[in-house]
Amino acid sequence: MAKLYPVKLTDAERTKLREMTTKGRAGAQSQRRARTLLLADEGRSDQGIAEALQVARTTVERTRRRCFEEGVEAALSRRPQRRPSKRPKLDGEKEAHLVALACSPPPEGHSQWSLRLLADRLVVLQIVESCSHETGRRPLEKNVLKPWLKPVQWCIPPEQSAAFVACLEDTLEVYTRAFDPARPQVCLDEKGLQPVADTRAPLPATAQGQRARKDFEYKRAGAANVFMLSEPLAGVRHALVHERRTARDFARVIKTLCDELYPQAGKIVLVMDQLNTHSTASL
Repeated sequence: MAKLYPVKLTDAERTKLREMTTKGRAGAQSQRRARTLLLADEGRSDQGIAEALQVARTTVERTRRRCFEEGVEAALSRRPQRRPSKRPKLDGEKEAHLVALACSPPPEGHSQWSLRLLADRLVVLQIVESCSHETGRRPLEKNVLKPWLKPVQWCIPPEQSAAFVACLEDTLEVYTRAFDPARPQVCLDEKGLQPVADTRAPLPATAQGQRARKDFEYKRAGAANVFMLSEPLAGVRHALVHERRTARDFARVIKTLCDELYPQAGKIVLVMDQLNTHSTASL
């Protein structure tokens, strides 16, 4: 009986998966998924793969199905959780306090903030009841902050106008809200790209040891504009590609956001910049 979700890998995908399983740089789960896909590509049954890798048959079936529906890259990674299984100790508001604290001058007798000092200060300020130093590591890494390595400064310079500060504080207030699937917080941004094509066909590597060669000269191949929709609290992002950057294209993206990506949402909180097409007039 033919498999409902067959796995057919290309030569490049097989090479990449074999490197993942032999070089040992990938995590244990990624290596297991890579071996699963390689064995499935060879035509092995789900039960045979499960016995060879000592995993459950349902695990093999999930990996096979995700590769068929979403591709090899998606099958190698863990599926992002739509709803966090455990409520984080530091929500958006508490993370904002942590970031502000890390950007402030260190306490007397210390030249820089450390993770332990930050965790202790959060407890002293009664922001959290208890906090380990590792709890604050991820929010700081997410905001690219390392106060224990180099001095940093607060993000609102004193010379900025009141209008700038008001808009910034309004955006920060949105980011401190708790996760609510009925009111998803989506960030939207876009970027123009220049697709290119080869003017001469690349020469492949040969068995005699000649490396692959590719001419540096290229030609333009039209234009493209990528709209990125990201929901940070859910760990979800979507990329939509359009040929142009017009008000009509922006309106189509918003329609896709509401009708296809979040049809069950009661209200979508949209965070975006002040590009001329990013307005209700485009709708």
